[in-house]
Amino acid sequence: MIITNPSLVGQQAYNESYLKTLKQGTEKLSDFLSNGLFGQQPKLAVVLGSGLGGLANDLEAPQSLEFTELGLPVAGAQGHAGRFVVGKLEGEPVLLQQGRIHMYEGHPGPLVALPIRMMMNAGVRDILITNAAGALDPKVNIGDLVLNTSFHFQLPPAYHPSTGLSGEMIGSQFYPPAFGYSEEMMEKIKERAKEIPLHEGGYVFRFGPNYEDPSDIRDLSLKRSAFLDIGEIKNAPLVVGMSTVPEILAVAQFNSQYQGAIKCCSISNVTNLGAGLSSIQPSHQEVLENSALGGKRLREIICGFLG
Repeated sequence: MIITNPSLVGQQAYNESYLKTLKQGTEKLSDFLSNGLFGQQPKLAVVLGSGLGGLANDLEAPQSLEFTELGLPVAGAQGHAGRFVVGKLEGEPVLLQQGRIHMYEGHPGPLVALPIRMMMNAGVRDILITNAAGALDPKVNIGDLVLNTSFHFQLPPAYHPSTGLSGEMIGSQFYPPAFGYSEEMMEKIKERAKEIPLHEGGYVFRFGPNYEDPSDIRDLSLKRSAFLDIGEIKNAPLVVGMSTVPEILAVAQFNSQYQGAIKCCSISNVTNLGAGLSSIQPSHQEVLENSALGGKRLREIICGFLG
């Protein structure tokens, strides 16, 4: 298993351990895909956020591979199984990442990004990242979906998924984050979601595990114009969550070396309202209970994408 804390061994030893785990995990995942999909590559891979893992129950002839079999830690958050599942959905081969690991569990950024790096190196080319998020805009309701068109974050080096890492299996040392999300894929998602309410807006990353309090929500609302005052998205909604950004950055870094080989975008499933926008205090139980509302719509979008 990978060393989980660079400070215990030094950055160089950590990087060597990381790349070894990435290589070995990629080989195992490639074999798993080949065997589970009879030599086919998945038409789509989906990272399933909090409470959305039930989509795996809809697969035909599903087969699973636990994170621990790839040298990854157990996913520690409720609602995150921590495994890969392959099978067919609407007759098409798909790969589901059923749950994820998070920084708030004590993991550094590179480790959080390791599953998606394994997918990319195993040959997966279309990836939809999903997350459960809180809405910072009263016009967005629980159960709504938000296509993330911009990302807002500050990651210190110890938590950045690219710290000390570059090369063949990682990507270029320097890269623009915009390489992490594909306009082409977002347009396809919007086209397939014509009958489904789908907002477009920004995603704000927070480390967690605590939720925001009303003062945080007010602060983010005041910064809204700085986040979103760009042309068409000037009045776009804003959501906040504790995931996705490390994965988007990992895709961006990979794409910087391989000329946009990965088509990727992300969708937030709104499971709670920001503190102060509702009489209910945010909780993980609320997130899990409400995830099914948007989960049905998300399934329709995924099936439409496959069609």
